Amino acid sequence: MVTVYFDSQIFRYLKNLEIYHVSKQPLIRRLSKYISENRKHFLYFFSHAHLLDLENDKTDKKFDDLKFMESIVENNFLIQHFGAEKAKYLLVDPSTAFEEYKLNKVLDFACGSGSLLLNVRTQLKKETKGTGTIGKIYGQEKNITTYNLARMNMLLHGMKDTEFEIFHGDTLLNQWDEFNEMNPSKKIKFDAIVANPPFSLRWEPNDTLAEDFRFKGYGLAPKSAADFAFLLHGFHFLGTDNLSDDGTMAIILPHGVLFRGGAEARIREKLLKDNRIDAIIGLPSNLFYSTGIPVCILVLKKCKKQDDVLFINASEQFEKGKRQNTLSEKHLDNIVETYKFRNERERYSRRVSMDEIKKNDFNLNISRYVSTSEDEVQIDLKEVSKRLTLINESIKENTDRHNEFLKELNLDRI
Repeated sequence: MVTVYFDSQIFRYLKNLEIYHVSKQPLIRRLSKYISENRKHFLYFFSHAHLLDLENDKTDKKFDDLKFMESIVENNFLIQHFGAEKAKYLLVDPSTAFEEYKLNKVLDFACGSGSLLLNVRTQLKKETKGTGTIGKIYGQEKNITTYNLARMNMLLHGMKDTEFEIFHGDTLLNQWDEFNEMNPSKKIKFDAIVANPPFSLRWEPNDTLAEDFRFKGYGLAPKSAADFAFLLHGFHFLGTDNLSDDGTMAIILPHGVLFRGGAEARIREKLLKDNRIDAIIGLPSNLFYSTGIPVCILVLKKCKKQDDVLFINASEQFEKGKRQNTLSEKHLDNIVETYKFRNERERYSRRVSMDEIKKNDFNLNISRYVSTSEDEVQIDLKEVSKRLTLINESIKENTDRHNEFLKELNLDRI
């Protein structure tokens, strides 16, 4: 599996080239030297991008050629693949990772027992071969018993009490004082937010909440389903400590948020027009103990570069169990790789333009854009009729021959 890591050095070179239009020749020489020192990483990248053929005997010669590097830079290839994204992504073989990856703050505002937060920590270490770190983990839980369980869970998994903070309180009412700071320079921000809130929870929106800074500009979620209230709560706090809006949020929600009307349709339309929804991933049914319904993951960003939405329909890819379905490593890798590279695959994933979404009245029902159904086989009725006629003629011919034999044997004909 290909993994994403940081390389801030190359990012700085490329941003200088992109923003300040500095001379390209010094950059090309420095990049060539750097790439020569990290041959395995870049051979892997360029071959993945179809710029090199690793089976070609001349690969090394092409790779070392300064003119080859110059043509790549002149065509803005490196800028598009390294410099354009503020996340400073560099593609390398995970077994030879060379840069530490750090998340400053991670939040789950409906953390339950804290398992999702712990999974983020575990996966980060796994994907970075132990070099990835999280500055601090934050969680919030309304149920006092589950809140205590979350704290205990963190400690049992070897976390120091300085490495996490779990708050007991109602997320929708924003009872955490630290989250009510109005000074922009002191306002808490998270560069990664994950959540699996209660689905379609009934709540009591009021006039005070209508003016709440989390919901103002989007509107309140309906009383019958607080799904978008949870989403907007988390989305408001997405960002980094340096006041930038970088960061990614992933939230698990029922499919209803993708197509329901009324207030939810207005919130959905506003998020789309502001280019905040990065991807929508449809998952199989019966994955969770708490519900058998199929769910989806909404990935949101405030600094989104692409002006489309990536739809991934993974509803048909799972391993069926007696009581519960599961996703294998292969299924998970398919989702991750498709999202990472925004690949399009027939009956699995597709990048959809805002114009097309607008034509569909901002309805995000996944099957509208990525259908898993097989195309119906077109039947040529004239050809079928012709074949039936030939079959009947053959039956008559062979029946007559058979009756001749029966006649010779003094047997009744058929």
